[in-house]
Amino acid sequence: MAGAAKQDFDAIYKQPTPVAFNRDIMQSLSYVCDDFTRQEFDRLLLPLVSQLKQPFNVIDVCCCYGNTTMALVNGMTVSEIRENWKDEAACAKVTHKRRFDCKITGIDISESALNYCTSSGIMDATICADLNAPSGVSTVLPAVRSASLLISTAALVYLSVETVDRMVREFASGEGPGYCIVNFLNPFKPEKTDEMKRILLKHLGFIGSRASRHRKLSDHEKTTFTEYGDWALLEIWVLQRGYCKPQMDTQAQAYYDSADAFNFYRTVWGSEAAHVGIYDGDTEAAELGPERIRLASVKAMEKLTSKVVPRADMRIMDMGSGYGHTARHFAKNYRSFVSCVELSTKENELNRQLTEEEGLSNLVSVPSERSFTSTGEKSSSFDAIVSEDSFCHAAGTREREKAIAECARLLKPGGVLVFTDIMQSETCNQAELAAVYKRINLTNLGSVNQYKQWAQENGLLLMDFEDLSQQLPVHYSTVRSVMMAKKDAGELTGLISDDWMNNHAEGLQEWVNQANQKHLVWGYFKFCKPKTLGEGHSTSAPRYRELPALPSNSIKAAIVSAAGQLGELDTRAGPGCLISLGNSSIIAHLLVQLQHAGIERVLVQCGYMGQKIEESIRRTLPSEVHKKLEIQFMQLGTEWHLGHACSLRATKSFFKPDERFLICMANHIFDPSLVRKMACVPLEAGAEGAYALVETDFVGMVGVPASIIKLRLDRQNLEDVRAVQISTELMASESSDGVCAGLFACNWSVFDKVEALASSEAVFFTMADVLCGYVQSYPSNLHCIPTDKKVWFAAETKDTLAYAISNGLHDIGIITGDNKWLQDGAFDAEGKPIHVGPVGQAKYPGGSDWSSFSVERWRNAVYVTREYFGELCEETIKFIVEIAKQIKLRGEHVSLVEVGCGTGEFVYPIADHFRVAIGVDFNANFINFCMSQMKGDKMKFVHGDAAELVSLMKRTAPEHIWTDTKIVACVGNTMGIIPVWLKPKIYQQMKELAGPKGIVIIVYWNAAWFGDACQNFYHANPQLCGPFTGEAIDLSSTTLTTPPPVCYRSHWTGVEEARKILRENQMEEIIVEERGKGVLVAARVLPAANDDDLILFSAPTKPQSAICMQRKGYLTYFSCAYFFCCELNLTSAAIASVVLGQAAEAPLHCQQPLPKNPMFLSRSLAADLLVSIFHDEFEWTISRHTTQIGCCNGHNRNTTLTDAKKKQMKELAGPKGIVIIVYWNAAWFGDACQNFYHANPQLCGPFTGEAIDLSSTTLTTPPPVCYRSHWTGVEEARKILRENQMEEIIVEERGKGVLVAARVLPDSK
Repeated sequence: MAGAAKQDFDAIYKQPTPVAFNRDIMQSLSYVCDDFTRQEFDRLLLPLVSQLKQPFNVIDVCCCYGNTTMALVNGMTVSEIRENWKDEAACAKVTHKRRFDCKITGIDISESALNYCTSSGIMDATICADLNAPSGVSTVLPAVRSASLLISTAALVYLSVETVDRMVREFASGEGPGYCIVNFLNPFKPEKTDEMKRILLKHLGFIGSRASRHRKLSDHEKTTFTEYGDWALLEIWVLQRGYCKPQMDTQAQAYYDSADAFNFYRTVWGSEAAHVGIYDGDTEAAELGPERIRLASVKAMEKLTSKVVPRADMRIMDMGSGYGHTARHFAKNYRSFVSCVELSTKENELNRQLTEEEGLSNLVSVPSERSFTSTGEKSSSFDAIVSEDSFCHAAGTREREKAIAECARLLKPGGVLVFTDIMQSETCNQAELAAVYKRINLTNLGSVNQYKQWAQENGLLLMDFEDLSQQLPVHYSTVRSVMMAKKDAGELTGLISDDWMNNHAEGLQEWVNQANQKHLVWGYFKFCKPKTLGEGHSTSAPRYRELPALPSNSIKAAIVSAAGQLGELDTRAGPGCLISLGNSSIIAHLLVQLQHAGIERVLVQCGYMGQKIEESIRRTLPSEVHKKLEIQFMQLGTEWHLGHACSLRATKSFFKPDERFLICMANHIFDPSLVRKMACVPLEAGAEGAYALVETDFVGMVGVPASIIKLRLDRQNLEDVRAVQISTELMASESSDGVCAGLFACNWSVFDKVEALASSEAVFFTMADVLCGYVQSYPSNLHCIPTDKKVWFAAETKDTLAYAISNGLHDIGIITGDNKWLQDGAFDAEGKPIHVGPVGQAKYPGGSDWSSFSVERWRNAVYVTREYFGELCEETIKFIVEIAKQIKLRGEHVSLVEVGCGTGEFVYPIADHFRVAIGVDFNANFINFCMSQMKGDKMKFVHGDAAELVSLMKRTAPEHIWTDTKIVACVGNTMGIIPVWLKPKIYQQMKELAGPKGIVIIVYWNAAWFGDACQNFYHANPQLCGPFTGEAIDLSSTTLTTPPPVCYRSHWTGVEEARKILRENQMEEIIVEERGKGVLVAARVLPAANDDDLILFSAPTKPQSAICMQRKGYLTYFSCAYFFCCELNLTSAAIASVVLGQAAEAPLHCQQPLPKNPMFLSRSLAADLLVSIFHDEFEWTISRHTTQIGCCNGHNRNTTLTDAKKKQMKELAGPKGIVIIVYWNAAWFGDACQNFYHANPQLCGPFTGEAIDLSSTTLTTPPPVCYRSHWTGVEEARKILRENQMEEIIVEERGKGVLVAARVLPDSK
């Protein structure tokens, strides 16, 4: 594609301010990508950069005017950036503060854009450079190297390959953690984009990605990309630079690289083997000096060698290789290859020198400085790993644990880990070991039990531990004596400082003392990595019950898709389908089940780590299955990013047009009888249709992911149940009847559905979208096959694994006697055990376990809860939205804060009704999930404790909420599970946050339904709360407390108890009422009522302006007949007045007292009232003691009004008031021309088609009447509000009307 195909915006980029950029690109072309980039940054990088030492350096490459920096660093939405850049005055300074402390440098070729970035405060420094010139690249490299965050928005493809490679390589070589977020544009320069991606992956580690919209294509671009649609698309990539040294690694390196330490080990220790020695008669016979220590060290190394049993073809890693003595020993004496891992630069240099001198460089590899925890070597690539007294220098429990994990990763199956280490005893007093730690800059040491535990957790088997702690005091007293003797003899003068030696002598003596007191331990560990998964365990692959052979006309082929997007169980160890249950991976189980059911041919689509999937199947699938099942593999490369559905396109050539096949998800397994059932469905080859295996029994379902496909079913014909609606949304507005079980029967028509979606404008589509193609026909062509309570399993979350391991897969079609095949659990793709807790185990919010409660377990609970509480969920939403409308009609901004938001199920559907909706939860997993799912800029999620709600909001909430009216809500019985002692504090915090203007809303679960819930909710779903008996139920207090290990507690609240809670917490009741299974509460803290709240209308002073009453009567009568369905409901806390018609005419007055402080006053103006007054032209004088509502109803605005008359309504309403306008709906204009105007010429005069302007929806009748009427649509109504500087509250269609409520607030944005 020619480079000129993209619109040229160079003239815009040269402007001194971004006003033109905003107008001509951001607004005209609907530029939205910064919102998506910010969301991806917040999801993947914000938690990481928040941990960096601040301030840190940020680089924005090709920054232009800095809009992406504003989005990421300042947290601004596209709307906020547009507002900031709306004119020359507004764009002078960036309006939002930075979210973290950093120094930002912008790099661009446009000097004017860079000048703006610094003058506005977006950037701290800039570099003007042509990055495609070598001199320009050289200028920016130091800044790039020093950056901890690199930003580049859709710019890399415009740079040369050489430039990008130099810059990315320089960034990757920087010190400390570093992160990169870059964007790629489609459809521009796809080949160049691929080159850039390869460069990034060569130097940086991939974290995650996302596809989104960028902006609309220009007219010029549409002529080039004629088949691409309206939108340019965006790929957002997030990457990180390689291993960064932990602080402890740096301390260890500094210690061993110091001149004092280096010379000490060389001159006192007596050899290149600087580790603890074994002292016996031979060593004691040697003269006291370095030779004695050398002999003891050699004996220690020989013992290590005997435990390794090296040979010529072995690959050995030496962790903490020091001067390379042990590495050269293995290479010289056994011809083994040894890779050295050492942090010390000096020791590595000496190691290389000595290795070269002995001619062993071909067998001993000494790379640059490396850490135990990140060696950069391939997994399963070493036969043995050795280490001598080095892990203690990892200095920190977590780092030692990671070192053992790295060893387990590197070992081949059957490989051994042999090491010695200096440890603290299990019973030591750490305070007494302070001097020991100080000698080598430590804060603690490992222990025997810790190493055993870490090894076990990483799948290593303990072969032996030989305790030789008695050698420690002998060794360190010998070392101390030799050092002091050399010092006294002057042999160390000029080599080691006196201060260092004196301090070291004290430290060594303390090591001797603590070793003699048995506070220190030293010995040899030997661990082995099992040769096969589950080695040493009693697991075995299950055997399945015999099934009848498939009929000849059955489906005999299948696609196994391992090409989905990454999920919770996909890790760097491997994809989730390679998790092993027993001795076989999940995908291997599936292939065995397919073959057992009678399938003969399978195509395995391989996505993430596809080669590893293929190798695993070829290596581990039983030979008898290989013989009976024809298996082909399709490696998708990077195309798997598009997911299961899009990947199906590649399988089309595998099947003939008249062939049918099953589609199975690779992380699912089934009772083989279910596979057989699906293979026998009556699907014709040429028919338009598909079959899905569907689970309709939700009782006992665990770990339901948000992405699961949910269905509503038509059961009129029980012999042929069909799906009529599909949703992947967990909180769909209507509860579902079933969920897809991951097994489908299809024919050639599925490829047509996929191709249709692929050729549409959809950036990404799912299997649910494909199946929708069948559901949209009438009748539906998606047939549903029930599971009939037979077992199937999807390994999508740790909760599903926990359930499977504990009790879920004991009968998945297996023979009697094999039901313990899974008793030893699950293993990841590298053979490490996967540790999962009991299903449903949790504590109350604020407890230690609640903070790590998994997202999927919670989403599963929500899903099951939705089944039982569906109506209450809808009632809750309506209840809160209605109250929000009341507040907005008072002329006030309203914001929402939800306490205990979970994963956002309540915030998402109602956020648009608030200025901002903030969800608060104690569980960081939930908040991270919410942030990744955010849509739009009206939502915010905050991790924190509700017991400190006010201070939490002061730190994190937008400043405007403190002037807004706040609704502070706690719904879904969150209060029912909070500990009793904590509730008063949370009530007080909610009340304090709401303030005297705000509303506190609490939704309890209704005590009247407690008994029913115990039976039909809790007992039916033990995965939520654990199993229990009647002893757990307290009917008198309506409280359920389940036994250990779950210990779940839930209290249900009645109306009177809710009122009592309000009184105890000094809140005034607004509403407390039962709504089915819920008790809905609204309360407030208000000052004493004021007499000014009495509203009076005074007597008229002028007569009504003239109007033809006969004509008005016609209008009233006929308008009522046509518009009767148009009813306007005005609901407000303080409706003061309704203002109609022209504001400059004589006023009409009346007198009417309204109730004092009416919280909810609802008036319905029916059509006959609206149309009877819609041509009246009045001005009412109104008391200014309360909120005014200026109302122009029944199409009065649609007649011609001067600007002055329009202005009067807004001025009369005032900054606290509401302007209400009811237009006639432009969508009904054509119908009205025929059935209203033309049918009633007495209203507007006779007319022909020439009087009708359909493009402007305006009727203009000829003389003598000259009647003109314009009908208004929703978007035009919004435009009118903007032009008249009014803020929208409500603009919506109601049948033949468009109802508008708006306001004017001072200093609002």
